[in-house]
Amino acid sequence: RNEDDLQDYLELGEDGIYERDLPRVRVNDPHVTKLSSPGCLYSCVGDMTVEDWEQLGNDISNNTHLKELSLSLLSLDADVNDHKFSSFFRGLTRSNSIEEINLRQHFNGVRSMVPFLQNASSLKRLDVSENNISSEGFNTLFRALSDSPIEQLNCYNCGIETIEIDGDHIPLNLRELYLGNDGLFGRPSNKINADGCRGLVKLLQGEDATLEKLDLGGNNIDDECIGIFANVLTTNKSLKNLLLADHGGVNGGERLTLEGLKPLLKAVHDVSSIKATLQSNHTLQHIFMNVCNRNNEFKQIHNQISDAINGNRFNEGNPNAAGRYKISQLNSQTRSMMCRWQGVDECHAALYSQFDPLHLPEVLLFTHRAHGFEELYVALKISIAALFSTMNRKEFIKQQIESYEYEKIQIDREIDFLRAELAAEEEAENEYYRSSKRPRI
Repeated sequence: RNEDDLQDYLELGEDGIYERDLPRVRVNDPHVTKLSSPGCLYSCVGDMTVEDWEQLGNDISNNTHLKELSLSLLSLDADVNDHKFSSFFRGLTRSNSIEEINLRQHFNGVRSMVPFLQNASSLKRLDVSENNISSEGFNTLFRALSDSPIEQLNCYNCGIETIEIDGDHIPLNLRELYLGNDGLFGRPSNKINADGCRGLVKLLQGEDATLEKLDLGGNNIDDECIGIFANVLTTNKSLKNLLLADHGGVNGGERLTLEGLKPLLKAVHDVSSIKATLQSNHTLQHIFMNVCNRNNEFKQIHNQISDAINGNRFNEGNPNAAGRYKISQLNSQTRSMMCRWQGVDECHAALYSQFDPLHLPEVLLFTHRAHGFEELYVALKISIAALFSTMNRKEFIKQQIESYEYEKIQIDREIDFLRAELAAEEEAENEYYRSSKRPRI
């Protein structure tokens, strides 16, 4: 193709691309990296037989440049049934260039994909959203992907309720999993509850966990679900984005309550001790949930969660800095509320006792800079005894240093004396050997 022809092709847009791309895929044209099925061209594939679909799969398998394949909406009017899809994926099994497949809407043949998915060596993104694949279909799909390089899996509105994940067969590169609902009427909604969350947290367990984004918006997320995630978040170091938007029940009821938020707050900012704060989750950066029509205390807890994960985001890659940020951000009033929410005894007074007395002046200076004179006064009142002990401690340390320095001088003198004595002995010994070897007259 010359440049003029290529420009004409690019200006076609979606209209006509599918018809023109099919023959170009067969000849392995390097300019064709995406094959899609625009709605206006259903008829161009509607008459394809089972054999034609398998041949198309073979043609794509033989192509080394095609990266993206979109069959979204294809079966709506084109009479593409599961049998034809099975033939297509049977032919596609040997493909090693496809990185993204879009099968949104009107595709229920998950089992027909299994042979291809089990051998997909390049597939990174798969979208089967808005298909009623149900829990069984999702579980089949996930098992088939266990050895693939898949990074992103989209299953919006797929009628999923229960999730079974084998901890020994988890995709090692999965970064993003979308299991939410768009809220549109007539779509097969996901209804994942606590049982499904128990399966999902397996993706967040262990040092080799890779999942960074999990979308459960619009599912049956309640307090029990939040508690399940909060438990694993205390040790997880991969998840950065968690979408738990609560759309309410049929009657507009709110599933997530004030009590449900508290374990999540503790997971990202545990105030029971400085050590606990430093060991909190410092990876999570975004949590999306519905806070509309909630009481003030609910919003206060949500704000503290948001502040903690903002600290994680500002200090990404530096968990120690994130921990220090959380310790420094709380004034006495907020810390008291945090203790009450987490069932911890009043801990503001105990906070300063956990610092090394030698570091207290720096801590007090930082308190003044971050929270003003009022908080400085509170901190001084609490830590005044420790400050006095600091002065005594400093004097003791100085005396210890002087004592050790004096001892060092004495030891150095003793070493010098012994070295001189050793040198004299060696000289006398050498003189004896020299005299014993002189010839006798």
